[in-house]
Amino acid sequence: MVERADYNKRSVRTVVLPLSPMRDPVAQAIRLQDYAPPAFLISDVELDVDVHEDFTRVRARSSVRRNPASTDPRAPLVLDGEDLALDAATRAALLAYATGNAAERHATEASFKINRSLKPQDTPLRITQTPYWIRKHRHIAASDWLLPQVKNKVNCAACHRDAGAGTFEDAAMRIPRQAAARR
Repeated sequence: MVERADYNKRSVRTVVLPLSPMRDPVAQAIRLQDYAPPAFLISDVELDVDVHEDFTRVRARSSVRRNPASTDPRAPLVLDGEDLALDAATRAALLAYATGNAAERHATEASFKINRSLKPQDTPLRITQTPYWIRKHRHIAASDWLLPQVKNKVNCAACHRDAGAGTFEDAAMRIPRQAAARR
């Protein structure tokens, strides 16, 4: 399934790929004289990986814009991925990671509150979709998410000093802009 989008307006394109073995790559020489700047630049990529026993769905969200240095300002956006697949070991590793790091597996205050904020039928694909996360982060200005130290909403360690431990205590939280302003 492919959803078409207007990339000049930084829209999102969703591609759901079936699992099948990857083809052997064929090496091709690339000469410097053949180089041209790419028609598009990708500044950010977010991946949502949904691993199941019999398939894996990867949703990619990319920030794509035309490259002002491109020699062809009308070049179309071309995506070359086809028949992409994960081997069984990689699927198993992703599934083990996802289930082992799920909120219901941890006895922290944040995990408890995240789970408590969800309805039984809810299955958010990312923590930023949970009611608890939305409520805790609603006071943060849109400009703070774009700070070079933060970059986006999934970079928890930018503001939460205890993100690595997974505890996310309020006392360990600081927004880099606010920390710089206090000095």
